Amino acid sequence: MSDKKNLRSHYRAKRAEYVTALSPAMMQLSFSTVPSPLRAILDNASCMAAYIPINAEASPLKIVSIARQMGLTICLPHIRNKISPMQFFIWGEGEPLEKGPMGLKQPSANNPVCKPDVILAPLVAFDRSLTRLGQGAGHYDRALSLLETSIVIGLAWSLQEADKLPSDSWDQKMDAIITEKEWII
Repeated sequence: MSDKKNLRSHYRAKRAEYVTALSPAMMQLSFSTVPSPLRAILDNASCMAAYIPINAEASPLKIVSIARQMGLTICLPHIRNKISPMQFFIWGEGEPLEKGPMGLKQPSANNPVCKPDVILAPLVAFDRSLTRLGQGAGHYDRALSLLETSIVIGLAWSLQEADKLPSDSWDQKMDAIITEKEWII
């Protein structure tokens, strides 16, 4: 078993336990505002990518709602198969989502492709050097390598922070991380 595989199992379990123990009030408050550094970034953006949370992932949906009110176009990841690069497709408010691989809820393949200025990325774990441990399929790393000018912000619960994560040459760093407690750069 690889270090990354063990770390994923460890942090997924920690995350699930943490989220289960959160009060309804804390769940309602978490990620319900846009931190001022992110607001400044969004003020200069036209398209933001987010995701529909799976299991105990930190939810970007309140930030998505605020970004829509600011006039940004919202897009979501779309995965065709294991080898094709993940793309971001525009998602209009209230539009239905299709089932994708690995439990992903994604816009229709008929929706327009978008190159996001800002990407809110899910993760399993992170460290202070802005290393992201993802699900393990490499979809985000491959997509981010093609979107060099996009600002990538990880969204995570604070307990997903690791002291130091292993990193491979293909792993893409984030520009910042938002937790329910802080903005990390």
